[in-house]
Amino acid sequence: MNYKIHEYLNGSLVQYLRQKGTLLHHRTQPYDVWERGRRSSSVMPYQRVSISGVGNDLILDDDITRPILNFSSQDYLGLAQDGRMVDAAARGAQDFGVHSAGSPAFCGATKALRDLEGRIAGLIGAEEAVVYPTGWAAGYGVPVALIRSDDLVLMDALSHNCIQEGARSCGGEVKKFRHNDLEHLEELIAGARAAA
Repeated sequence: MNYKIHEYLNGSLVQYLRQKGTLLHHRTQPYDVWERGRRSSSVMPYQRVSISGVGNDLILDDDITRPILNFSSQDYLGLAQDGRMVDAAARGAQDFGVHSAGSPAFCGATKALRDLEGRIAGLIGAEEAVVYPTGWAAGYGVPVALIRSDDLVLMDALSHNCIQEGARSCGGEVKKFRHNDLEHLEELIAGARAAA
């Protein structure tokens, strides 16, 4: 492997989130250099185009002529291409359109959404359940609903971005413990209790 490819294999998009500089192009230039290097070395995973449906196998619209295994799918249960789901989605689009045109908070929820939440609540023996449109929305929305500005949030340093953004949006103090390091978490808890 030539050293240039190795150089572009290192790092991730995360290291370019908070770049300094007064001008926008100064803040985006380091990412642009990294991204162009990855593209020229054929190691850029972002923005590749799939010409097949979602699922475990993908066919990409580039030099790959056979399906490849998709290890990044969030179709965890393999339901996206299931005929029953496709038929149900088509019926839903016929009955309600393809978009709600706004959040339930402002436009009201559809009967289908309320029925789904009721069925989920019944399955888990709860009074109510809330369905979020995406996993990211749930990871963001739950902290926003529960955390207040005088709360202390302790989270794993590698918690998903949606959880970190949700916690940060609440105005509470956020401290991260080293990934999977329960001793570090205990230290932070002890320090918070001592300071209280």
